Amino acid sequence: MLNGDISFYRVSRYDYGNKKKFWSGGCAEYHGEKRRVCFHSTEIRRRKNAFDFKARDMHRSFIADLSEVMANINVKLFSSHINKLLFLKQYGKKTYNPYNLSLTFLLERISFEVGNKKAIIVLESRGKKEDKELLKHIISMIDNGSGYVHKSKFSFIQGVYFNGKWESESNNLKSYWILEIADLYCYPIFKYGKTKEKDLAFECFESKLAGYPLYEGRGFKEFPK
Repeated sequence: MLNGDISFYRVSRYDYGNKKKFWSGGCAEYHGEKRRVCFHSTEIRRRKNAFDFKARDMHRSFIADLSEVMANINVKLFSSHINKLLFLKQYGKKTYNPYNLSLTFLLERISFEVGNKKAIIVLESRGKKEDKELLKHIISMIDNGSGYVHKSKFSFIQGVYFNGKWESESNNLKSYWILEIADLYCYPIFKYGKTKEKDLAFECFESKLAGYPLYEGRGFKEFPK
C-alpha cells in the first residue's frame, strides 16, 4: 500500500461528545454551507462557526461534555514539541524539515510500543505537495530506518493515509473523528511545551501520555532543549 500514492482512509462514524445533543443532526452552518460539525481546537477556543454558542450555559455544557469524553477515551498519547525558532538558530534553514523530524520522533517511539502488532498511520492532509513529501519520508524510514532506530522496527506500518477534516464524497456531511481527537489533544500539549504550565485540559488527559508519570522523552518529546 506504500507505493507513493496518496490514499484516503474512511473511518467509521463515531459521535463522541454526542454532537447531536448540541447540533441538529450533528450538523451546522459553515459560511452558509451545511457541514458535519468538526471538533477543531482553534474554533472551539475562539468560539467560531459551529461553536459560537449564544447561551453561556450551552457553551459550558458542551465544554464539560467534551472534557469528560477526552478524559475517558482509551488512548495512549505520543507527542513531539519542536521549538522552530530555537531549531533554526541551532541548525539553520537548510537542515532537517521540522515536520519530518517531528514525525520521526513519533514513529520511533511508537515503534517500541507496538511490538509485533500492525498499525496504519492517519495524518491530516496539508496539501498534495506536503503530503507527498511526508509520505516519501515515511517510506524512507521503512526502507532504511532512522538515525537511531533500525528499519525492522518500522515494519509495523501497514498503510499511510492522508485525510482532510471532512469527507468530500459525503458533501462534507461526515468528518474524520480520528483527526478530530488528535487535534483536541494537540493544543494543550503544545501549550504545555511552550509554557511548561499544565492547564485543566492537559491535566484531564496527562495520564494518557506514554510512560506516565515519567513521560518526558517518551510520551512527550521536546526538541531542541
